[in-house]
Formats: sequence, structure tokens, C-alpha cells
Amino acid sequence: MNPSSVLTFAVGGGAPNYTVASSNPAVTATISAPVSGVATLTLTAAVSGASTIVVSDSAGSKIQLSAIVGTTASLFTNAASNVRLDVGGSATFAVGGGAPSYSVSSSAPAVATVAVTGPVSGVYTLTLTGVDNGTSVITITDVNGSKLSLSVDVGTQLYTNAPSAVSMSLTGGATTFRVGGGKTPYSVSSGNTSFVLASLGPVSSGVTTLTLTPVASGASPITVTDALGAKVSFTASVGGAPTLFTAAGSAITIPAANIGAATTSSFLIGGGNAPYSVTSSNTGVATVVVSNGATSNFTVTPLAVGTSNILVTDSAGSVVTIAFTVASANPLAVSPSSITASVGETVSFSVSGGTGSTYTLTSSNSSVASVPASTTAGSFTATLNAAGSSSITIKDTLGQSTVLLVTVNTAVQTMRLSPTAVAVGENYSGTIRFEVSGGDNTNTAYSSDNTIASVTPVGNVITVSGVAGAANNQYCISANITNVSTVNPGGQATLVKITKDVVITVVDSKGVMAFATITIYDNLLGGVGCL
Repeated sequence: MNPSSVLTFAVGGGAPNYTVASSNPAVTATISAPVSGVATLTLTAAVSGASTIVVSDSAGSKIQLSAIVGTTASLFTNAASNVRLDVGGSATFAVGGGAPSYSVSSSAPAVATVAVTGPVSGVYTLTLTGVDNGTSVITITDVNGSKLSLSVDVGTQLYTNAPSAVSMSLTGGATTFRVGGGKTPYSVSSGNTSFVLASLGPVSSGVTTLTLTPVASGASPITVTDALGAKVSFTASVGGAPTLFTAAGSAITIPAANIGAATTSSFLIGGGNAPYSVTSSNTGVATVVVSNGATSNFTVTPLAVGTSNILVTDSAGSVVTIAFTVASANPLAVSPSSITASVGETVSFSVSGGTGSTYTLTSSNSSVASVPASTTAGSFTATLNAAGSSSITIKDTLGQSTVLLVTVNTAVQTMRLSPTAVAVGENYSGTIRFEVSGGDNTNTAYSSDNTIASVTPVGNVITVSGVAGAANNQYCISANITNVSTVNPGGQATLVKITKDVVITVVDSKGVMAFATITIYDNLLGGVGCL
């Protein structure tokens, strides 16, 4: 049945009249007086639940049926099968399914109490309260006798009085601490039993003794776990180990003659905390292999001329650094080792030493300084293309290298015109000659006013002429600029003669420029075309 629903049934036979009873008020039952020997049984559902309905006649004969209202799901709760509470703490959970209403019980009320309330909006609430340390079994029962059980553990949080970092010595013997709270039994583990052993016991007044025993110098994580899986962890360190060392010392130098040879160099490792690891910072120069055992050592194999740092590290993180060098018997050198020059220049360098007759060349910034890919002549040139800097690396056949730094500055003007200034009257019809000094002798010339003067560059000579069309190719300016008349205090008009500057500009192929000025005077002698 659903809540609030009504069902009717016919009842007959036996010895009327009839009576009816319901075992659960979740379902009410009534029966009418017989009509023509037949009575009507009415069942009304109130709330979810289950009830046993018993109909009796006047002679005591009975019939029985079950009425279920609401869900037919199994009895359930959202509480876990094992709940942990602190003393004085509580937790609430939902209960449903089965045949409400529900009854609850605690196997140890001195440890945990339980209550069920509701329903509120059809939901029953299960409340668990921790009373004292211990364990209790909680049982939930519905009206049909279905049961559901869960375990409640009550007690403080798992703890130990060990600090987060425990320091021990090899000569100091075992160290003890306390473990309590949580749920017994406890277990303990040492992350590295080569350094520290950990054990539990005995137990006194609910407190367990934790014993740490040093074995060798090193560090180990210690973890205590209770029966519910709660954990507390800390680190135990054993001191007294000698300082990490190697028989290699602080530096190793191996001649380049050993490159590619089958032999390797072996060095002892000691102290610190085994096992050890060994690495090379430059595997292009040297590779390493470590062997851990009763006697630990590492081997180095040289591969190319150069340097590498060999790092020896123990399990506690201590590090020893060894400078490893594969040296050439004939060091590679470049001269000069650095230069500063200007854009557009080409500079030469000589190479000496190293192994082999071919050197490879690379520029870190070829847009600033470009070099050929290689040279076999013991020298090379760099072309300086733009302002900036570039590192040129020279490498021999064994990989030995050297680096030179090239700094390129913007080109400084070194070109000039001679003369730098000329003055002529507008009636002058000859040419004006300028000579260029400096630059690269690849010149382009410009006149600031091509209506007055034109220019012709030939090598380092610049020739300027009056514009064709004027009288006798004169440098006429009257047609371009009007003379000005003023009136003096006596009332007489005075003509103010004017001048005109024409600037000659010369530019070479690298953008270097030089300038000269021609000043032209309006001397009123220009004649036809200049008046």
C-alpha cells in the first residue's frame, strides 16, 4: 500500500459477527457488520510501515494477513560499518528501508549510546554518542525483525610523544616513546631497517611503548598505525657517520690521449650513508658508472676534451663534487681572443694548437658576425654585419674548443668633402669641384636644389654645374627668389641683395655621409634668365 491509500476486502463464513486488529498503527483496520452474511474489511494506510492484520469470528476462528505501506527496500543506514568517535563526540546518520518504525540498541551503553528519531519528511535519524573508550555494536531493527549492525569505536586520536624529527647516535642505545589513543592493536614500521629498527610494547594503563633502536648512520621514516588505519609519522636519524669522501680528491685531470681508449679510471667511495649515486654534469666529456657493495667505487670514461663536474651523492643527500678535466697536450688557441670593430669591416684571426688540421667555426649571432663553417688554413675571417656582439666558437677534431668575443659598433663617419664651403655669384657659369676623402669610394651625390645646381659623382670627385637652360649654365637664383626693396629714412628705395645656399650631400655604399655648401649671391649680373 501507499501512505493514505485505502483497500477493502470481503469477509464471510465462520460465525459472524467479526472483529479485526492491526499490530502497527501505520495501518488501521475496521470491519463492518455482515450484510447477507458478508462483512467489509477496510485497511487505511497512515505512514510507511508494516502491520499484521488479524480477523476473528465470534467462535474464535482467525485469519491473518500482512499489510506493508511504502518501500519494500532492505533496511539500510548511511553510516559506515565501523564508526569512530571521540569521547563526548557524536554523529548522526540516516536510517531507511525495511519496515518502519525502527528500534535501536547498543551492546555497550557505557561506551556508546544510540537513539533513533523521526520521521522528518519520511527520514529517520540515527544518533551515536561516544561515552568512554572502547567498542560497542549498534543494532537497528525494523518492525518485521530485520536487523542491521555496525561497530562504534570510541577513544582519543592516535598519538605519540615522539617529536617530528628524532635524533639518535650509534653509541646512545635504544630510545623509547609512548603511543596512545586511536584503536588498538597498533603496528609500527621503519622505512629503512638498515638504519633504525622500530618495535611496540609493552602496554601499561592503555599506553603502548614504542622503541627505536639505531643500526647504522642514516635516516628512516617511522609510521605508527592503529586498527582503524589512522597514522602518525616522524623521522628518526642516526648520526655518527664519517664524512662522505672519494679517493678522487677534489679534481681529476686526464690527458686527451685516453679518449676512446678501453681503459677507465676507478675511484673508491667511503663515509656518508651508502648506497651512493654518481653523475656527470657533462656526459659529452665524461660518463660515470657507480658500483655499490662492501667496497663502493665509481669509474669515469673520458669522451672528449673539456670539463665536467662529477657529483657523488649519498643516501642522506650529502654531495662531493670533483672537477674532471680531459686535457689536450696541445691546447687550442685563437688570436686575437676578442675584438671590437665597426660595421662593414672584415677582421682576421689565427688558430693554433688543438688536434687535427680542420677546425669547425660557429657564430652565436651570424647577423652580427658571420664566419665560414670551417677552416683548414689556421686562420679565418669574420664579416661584421650589424652592431651587437657574437661569440665565435672554434673546435678541433677532438672536440676541444675555445671562444672569442666579437663586439661590433655602428660605423663612425670618416668621410669628408673638400672644400666644405664655396661662394659664387649668380653669373658664375663654371663648374665647382669637390674631392671626397674617406669612405669606400662608391659614392652617390645629391643637390638640395636641382633647379639651381646639379651634381655628377665620378669616383672620389664630385662635380657641380649650373642648371642647363640658364644663361651660360649660370647659377641663377633671381628666377627662384625675389629681391627685396626697402625705403630708407630719406625716402630713397634701396635694393637688398639676397643669397641662396645649396647643400651637396655625398653617401657611400655603407651609408657614411659627407656635406658641403655652395652659397650663391644675387649680384644682379646674371643677365638674361637671371633677372
